[in-house]
Amino acid sequence: MKTIIALTITLSLLIPWRLAAQQYPTTTPDALPFSTICQGAAVDFNATVIDDGRQNGKYLVGLYSPALPNGLRIVENVGTYTGVVSTRTAGVNSATNRIRVQFTMPRTLTAGSGYYIQLFGMNFEKSVPAQSTTFTIKPLTTLTISGNPTITAGTPAPINFTFTGTPPFTVDYNDYSSEYASVGFLRSNQTFNAYTATVTPRMPTFDVQRNYDNVFVRNLRDASGCPGPNTVGGSATVTSTPLELTTFLDKSAVCAGGTLNAQYATGNSSIRLQSDFKPLVQLSDASGNFGNPIDLATGVQGTATTNVTIPGNVAAGNGYRIRIISPRADYNALISPRSAAVTITKADKPIVTNTNPTVCQGDPSVTLSATGSGTLRWYDFNGTLQPGAPTQGTGSAGDYGYWVKQVVGSCESDKVDITVKVKTRPGAPSVSPKEICQNGPSYTLEAGGSNLRWYNSSDALWNGNGSTPVVSTGSAGPQTFKVDQQKDGCYSDKATVTVTVNALPGKPGVNNPGAVCQYTDVPNLTASGNGLKWYTAATGGSGQNTIKPNSDQPGTTSYWVSQSDKGCEGPRAQVDQVINPASPDPVTSTVTLCKDQQASSLTANGQNLIWYDANNNKLGAAPTPPTNQVRDIIYRVTQTSNAANCESKKVDLKVEVKDRPGAPVVATISACHNATAPVLSAQGTGFLWYLAATGGNGTESPPPVSTAQVGDQSYWVSQRFGACEGPRAQLTVKIIALPDQPVVVPPAPICQSVSVPTLTAKGQDLRWYRAKTGGNAEGAITPASDNAGTTSFWVSQYVNGCEGPRAQIDQVINPASPDPTFTTNPVLLCKDQQTTPLAAGGQGLKWYNANSNTPLASAPTPPTNQTGDFKYRVSQTSNAFNCESKKVDLLVQVRNTPGAPGVVPVSLCQNQTPKSLTAAGDGLLWYDVETAGTSQTALTPQTVTLGEKAYWVSQRFGSCEGPRAKLLTTVFAVPAAPVAAGKDFCINDPSTALIAAGDALRWYTTADRSTPAQASITPPTDKSQNLTYYVTQTRNGCESATTAVAVRVRAKAVAKLTGDDTVLAYDSTAIRINLEGDGPWSFTLWSGQSITTSNKLFVKWETPNPTAATATYKLQALRNDCGTGDVGNTYTLRIQQPLATQPDPNSTLSLLAYPSPAANRVTLSWQAPAGVGVTLRLVTLLGRVGWQAQRTGTGFGQKEEVDLSTFATGHLFFDIQTTDNQRKTSSLLKQ
Repeated sequence: MKTIIALTITLSLLIPWRLAAQQYPTTTPDALPFSTICQGAAVDFNATVIDDGRQNGKYLVGLYSPALPNGLRIVENVGTYTGVVSTRTAGVNSATNRIRVQFTMPRTLTAGSGYYIQLFGMNFEKSVPAQSTTFTIKPLTTLTISGNPTITAGTPAPINFTFTGTPPFTVDYNDYSSEYASVGFLRSNQTFNAYTATVTPRMPTFDVQRNYDNVFVRNLRDASGCPGPNTVGGSATVTSTPLELTTFLDKSAVCAGGTLNAQYATGNSSIRLQSDFKPLVQLSDASGNFGNPIDLATGVQGTATTNVTIPGNVAAGNGYRIRIISPRADYNALISPRSAAVTITKADKPIVTNTNPTVCQGDPSVTLSATGSGTLRWYDFNGTLQPGAPTQGTGSAGDYGYWVKQVVGSCESDKVDITVKVKTRPGAPSVSPKEICQNGPSYTLEAGGSNLRWYNSSDALWNGNGSTPVVSTGSAGPQTFKVDQQKDGCYSDKATVTVTVNALPGKPGVNNPGAVCQYTDVPNLTASGNGLKWYTAATGGSGQNTIKPNSDQPGTTSYWVSQSDKGCEGPRAQVDQVINPASPDPVTSTVTLCKDQQASSLTANGQNLIWYDANNNKLGAAPTPPTNQVRDIIYRVTQTSNAANCESKKVDLKVEVKDRPGAPVVATISACHNATAPVLSAQGTGFLWYLAATGGNGTESPPPVSTAQVGDQSYWVSQRFGACEGPRAQLTVKIIALPDQPVVVPPAPICQSVSVPTLTAKGQDLRWYRAKTGGNAEGAITPASDNAGTTSFWVSQYVNGCEGPRAQIDQVINPASPDPTFTTNPVLLCKDQQTTPLAAGGQGLKWYNANSNTPLASAPTPPTNQTGDFKYRVSQTSNAFNCESKKVDLLVQVRNTPGAPGVVPVSLCQNQTPKSLTAAGDGLLWYDVETAGTSQTALTPQTVTLGEKAYWVSQRFGSCEGPRAKLLTTVFAVPAAPVAAGKDFCINDPSTALIAAGDALRWYTTADRSTPAQASITPPTDKSQNLTYYVTQTRNGCESATTAVAVRVRAKAVAKLTGDDTVLAYDSTAIRINLEGDGPWSFTLWSGQSITTSNKLFVKWETPNPTAATATYKLQALRNDCGTGDVGNTYTLRIQQPLATQPDPNSTLSLLAYPSPAANRVTLSWQAPAGVGVTLRLVTLLGRVGWQAQRTGTGFGQKEEVDLSTFATGHLFFDIQTTDNQRKTSSLLKQ
């Protein structure tokens, strides 16, 4: 706040200000509506001011008291005019106005009485302020928590409260009782009449240390009733010592496997355990040590007695103890358990040599046996006590269960289960007799079954071990074998197998067949014997019942044949087939003949030719093909020319008999003189072209044609098919002379814009063009007269299909006179108005009615006896060519005198940019006076002065103006921006509409109001975000400036624990608690320690149990302003033992900090001798210790991460120092 230092000056200038009342503003507050007020409360009062009405009601507020004689400037630029505002020339402060002043009393003010307010102009040294009525500012309410008591866990802890404010004080605080466990419950509306007090909340039983702070105290109020924030600060650290927990047993001795009841009680009967405490009953080892206890049972929450069963596998002894603790490690930190002694007796199980005797079905019965020092008790599988050791028969397969116990004293041992298994005997293997061939492959015996044993015919195991026999095929005759099978250790009866070795048959009898010629048919080969099989190889291959040699290739081909008896195939005999080569094929070519042509005998190139018809019928001599019909005829021919006298293959000879072709079809061709020559053509195939009717050599391509000479030219053409040529046809080409140019006569000149006659010329089949060469021919052309000048055209004549040269013809268009002009168009007349003949600017005027091309005798006089539109046309003739101009339209409109235009009152906002006034009508004339005055075609109203202002408007048609209509405008003041406060939500809270103080509120989502206005806005709470909305108020259609309304949607607290995952035994490690949502956060560590922080990352150093394999950590509770949060994951830390059996106690001391330069984090890599304590420090250039940690060396390299985000840029130093003052340093640059 700025201190107002002009109080002395104000007093000294008081008389001049009063003498010059119009020189400076004068302010007089009304009686204040309060006599006492809280810090931070809203202030709202009215005042009378004498000013120029141009201050927008904005003034400065000064606060005074006996303790503040010079005053404080507590708020500026506040206040708004109310009611009708009187204005004066700027700086002339003689207008009396009312203002309303609204602001918030600052919270930093000192409580006291005698305060008053003065209002100053914004230049406060030039004001005449009057004092307000006095009032008292109430003090703030605060509570400071203190005290550091040490208590037995679970007993009340004295916590000191120190208050400021106005007693009595009321507060809610947490009291931890067994009913509410560690969460606690709220003692509401606790009243304290003094400024100091002590409360004794019962603390959680299992908290080693708890910070009792503002998290557990809320809703602080005092007698003044001032609204918050009422501050709660300070804290008390409550330290707890262990609670004695005694175990009582209902038995001092128990059998192993027996049960007993264990009950706990606290050392102080007034201490109640937390309601979530569950008793964990543990059994020590036989010496009473709980280093590795046995968990017997976990009891019911809130129940002191738990029934437990002693494990049956523990050894007997009288040194056992039983204790009760908590299953939670954090609870056990504050439990001092007192155990109870117990003696465990037990009977050992009897000794059974074989608990699973197995026999096969039909084997001798089995009698069970066991040994022991006590009395044996036998039971069957139903639990029926047997008179003695049972005997189990083997007649039926199956499992038969028994058990046996031993009784020593009063303790019965655990049972020993015995199962007698009688297995099913398998059936004999399945076998079949087998026949094999002599000298064939050896045969390995087969049988259907598993685990086979083979025997000879005398029941002796084959080869002494029952292996599978392999039968030799060297000697013919039968052999006998036996076989059984084993399944699940039981053997079947034997099955007999007979194997017969059959003798092989001899070779079949064979003779080589006679030689045959190539390509002839060869008979099947033959041999004498039974079951013959033919082969194409001496060994291998697949045998066939018959075989037919192929004669396609000459030479000797060998075949083999065997015979079979009783499925046994004998040796193969060889048979050779000789194929003599055929003579070479004769050479032939296709013969083409014309129908009815005299043919001669066919010939071929070869010796001893033999001719055949198409069906392979042999002919007596070379045939002479017939030519009496058109067709294709096939003959075949061979020759015999080699020493083997073998005929060659038959070779086809084709004879084609064709019709003789007729003359081609031709047509006369015409071409114009000197035109592109045509290409000769005819209808047919195989053309030969000639230049004469007979003789000459024909060409397959047509001869070229010349168009240089006028007249007829003749050409001849025939068709040819093979050697058969038909008659020639004559083709005539006519070269036609071109016609002459048409005869043309130039047309007479024509005036512009009049109709032009169609052009003419003398000639036959005329063709008209718009260019001298090229272009498309048209019919007779009618020139256009739109543009003045000379336009050329061309014309040719077309005779006998030939077009002659073009002749030129020119059409001249003389220019028209200029169009006449008008003073006004249209001409506007009132009904019954006296009129005169129409006029236009020009020479040689001609007037026409609207739809007539006949000129009127003189200029027309339009009638006005009725309303309507009348059209006339007029032209002028004024140039040297005496050409008339175009006829130009002139519109005459006759109307009734217009009435007053329609108007609507207009509301305007002060100082807004106005728009021109509007009315419903035509030809509007605007006035700022009711009669007379100067008219305007548009008028913009003023918006500076508040109030009403009248304007007038009329309609005019031509020279006829109607009556004026009055249009009233009202200028309204723009309201101040509405008063609104921001709002906070939590994610997924029920959302409510935002509120503001004002009239006709409009809500926007953008400051520039570019989005549509809404009557209300309900912010979304589905996700964490900061939103800003904007609100205006509207009065008399005038919208105020916007007020920004901030909305914050806060996220609930979420935690995630991370770390290095692995730590060396005896080393410490950082557990990083990453917090999400909106702070500040309050949480309870796994150790029970309560933490409150505004940082998203909280680091807790832990040194886990070095003998454990892992350690787990999880937050117990988490809160923020949105209530209970998600404590997140369980973090598991793996504890790694050093690889060396004995760490090197003489390992060197080292320290390295990297990277350098570093931004926000740095890694320290360090090493110290095993078991040696070290201190790690970060030191700034000023020598301040910014970070420090104690660690223990392991003889191996270790790492630390240090957060540098709060350190200034520059050099930082790290050092490591051992307990025996060894030291290493490292430095880096912080960016």
